[in-house]
Amino acid sequence: MKVQLAALLCVASLSAHAADLSVSLQGVSSQQGKLMVALYASDDAYKKKEPLQARALPANGGRELVFKDLAPGRYAIAVFHDENGNGKLDRDGTGLPLEAYGFSRNPGTRYGPPGFADAAVSLDKENQALSISLE
Repeated sequence: MKVQLAALLCVASLSAHAADLSVSLQGVSSQQGKLMVALYASDDAYKKKEPLQARALPANGGRELVFKDLAPGRYAIAVFHDENGNGKLDRDGTGLPLEAYGFSRNPGTRYGPPGFADAAVSLDKENQALSISLE
């Protein structure tokens, strides 16, 4: 009985420290396709393109989403506008993106996608909101 109570208290304390991360997407230029949003919890996952959570929002719908009950830590978000619905970020012959994209903290992307450290935001036990501008 004591072990079960201790386990229950541990779980309750973990959820008490969880926070929500609200994301607003700006600069969506077309109502076609979907907005593909990926949340990464580490540099390794970011490099391997293994999101903790991924969402697809209709481009003709809302531009806001919430990642709920996240543990304190650092998170990076990558988003692209999949206008043609093929599930990938289309590129031209030189590798430059043909569809709009963006990252948390809106870092410069002139020389390619930012690293995790450049896009990551710190989330503690307080809820946080951020805005991502698509380019």
